[in-house]
Parts: sequence; structure tokens; C-alpha cells
Amino acid sequence: MSSGQAARLSRALLPPLGYVKRDGAKLPGIVYIGGYMSNMTGVKATAMEQLAVERGHSFVRFDYTDLGQSVSDDGKKTYSFEQWRQDVLTVLDELTDGPQILVGSSMGGWLSLLTALERPDRIAGIVTISIACGFFPRFASGLSADQRVRLNKGETVMVNNGDLLAPINSRMLTESAPFDLLHQTSIPITCPLRCIHSLVDDVAPYQNMLKLVEKIESPDVEIVMRRAADHRMNDDSSQAMSSGQAVRLSRALLPPLGYVKRDGTKLPGIVYIGGYMSNMTGVKATALEQLAVERGHPFVRFDYTDLGQSVSDDGHKTY
Repeated sequence: MSSGQAARLSRALLPPLGYVKRDGAKLPGIVYIGGYMSNMTGVKATAMEQLAVERGHSFVRFDYTDLGQSVSDDGKKTYSFEQWRQDVLTVLDELTDGPQILVGSSMGGWLSLLTALERPDRIAGIVTISIACGFFPRFASGLSADQRVRLNKGETVMVNNGDLLAPINSRMLTESAPFDLLHQTSIPITCPLRCIHSLVDDVAPYQNMLKLVEKIESPDVEIVMRRAADHRMNDDSSQAMSSGQAVRLSRALLPPLGYVKRDGTKLPGIVYIGGYMSNMTGVKATALEQLAVERGHPFVRFDYTDLGQSVSDDGHKTY
């Protein structure tokens, strides 16, 4: 499925997983991981898809189990954090190939980090948008006495989450507790990380994001703070920034560009641009270099990505 139409992945004993997959020649691919109780038709997910397609990257967005198009025919819902964590792994394992950039919004940022810990060899980078980690106890602390009794009986109760009512149950609390990264002393994630957060986020305070970043071992971490945005970051400028971070991160993961540069005092300089599948050691390139040097002009010749000296260490090529 690569047309942008929704499809469903069959799973044993679970409702089919709803997803949209777009093929692309460029790696890494991009996987969008939504926030708590959000679905794959949200504005950030679709904006990210549009940019990925425009730039030629493969892309996947999906609905967590019990949400959107991942609901069973009988409508029964369990709302399981562990199942949502497994959903991301299923998407990565079943719907993608090769290295991927995870773009996680709110709870999706948390799940992106957990996925990187589980599949480190598959994750080329992570972009988090308003990352929210370990928030279920805070939700539970706001329950009334009656709601707490119902929670302890195994019921799912509704709590205020910003401007929405969101479900919480005891399963979410017990399943998420071992994965609360805020309580770890070190987080062994080494891939590049880009974090975008609002200074006025009243759902997931930016201070928690900073605590997480301090624990993450990656030497390549960048933080972008937004003043004029809320937790959802659905405004146009925030969406553009989030999508741009993913694309820039993908470009940063390209193999080094091989080139030869010769200095000269005379302008204009000369740049030799080779033909299809040619490399910079060809006779025309070197002959033009020799002439440029003799005449005192600066000169550059180079290899296209995936050719000559511009090939990744693992030999993978996208052309």
C-alpha cells in the first residue's frame, strides 16, 4: 500500500492495525508516532506525510490499538499502554525496511525513545514534539474518590486532558511504570535526537523534557524551544518546524560527499558536474581541473551520493 489510502494489518487476537504507508526511494524512512488518544488523521501526521512524499522518503502513520481505524468490530476497547508500545514495534518490523527516523508527538515521543532502546539498529534518528513521559500517575492523582474506586475495580474512567476527556485505567498505570524513563539514571540511546517543545506547555512541562535529555547518552542532541505554541503544536509554523527537523535530520545522515577542491585567485570559479553514473575521476573532470589550475581559477569536482567516494560505509545505495 503506497497510494496514501488507509490499509489494515491483520493481527492474531487483536483488531487489524490501521495505517497509511507511502513508498519512497530515499532512506531513512520516516514513521510518525502520534500522541495519547490521537489518531493518524491529525494535522501533524498528514503534514509530515506530505513533506516526506515531496522529498522522496518512505513514510508510515498509524492508529494505536483501540483508536481510529484500529478498533475491533465489536467496539470493545482495552486501552493498554503495553499494547501501544507493541504497536510501534509492529509498525517498525512489519511495515518498514532499513533505517527509520521516528517522529513522536507527546506520548509518541516517549514511545519513540522506548522503540530506540528496543531496536537500536533500526533507528537512524528521533524527532520529539512536546514529548510526554510518565504522565499516567499525574492523571490518576486528579481522580475523584468515586473515580478512584471505579479505577481500583478495573474500570476505565475519563479524566481531563487539556481540552479533552481521556480514558485512564489501572492497566495503563501498571504497564507504563517500568518504562518511565524520567526515573532512570541513564538512557542508552545514541542516535541523533531533536526535541521541539513549548515554553508554555501546561500538559508536558518542558522541564521534564530537559531532564530526559540530560539522561540520554547520544552526543548529537538539539533542542528547539517555542514560546508562541501550546502542547499540541498544531499551528502552521510549529508543523513546518517539526517536519523540517525530520528532513534535516535525514539529510544529516547521508554519506559524506566526496570532492576535490583546488584554490585559485581568479574569478569566476569552475565547478565540474558529472554525467549519469559517472564519478569525479573521469578524464573530462581531471582535464578541466588541470586547465583551471593552470589559469589560476578555483575548481571543484565531486561524486554524487551513492557513487565514487560518496558511498555510505555499509554500501547501501538509494540512487
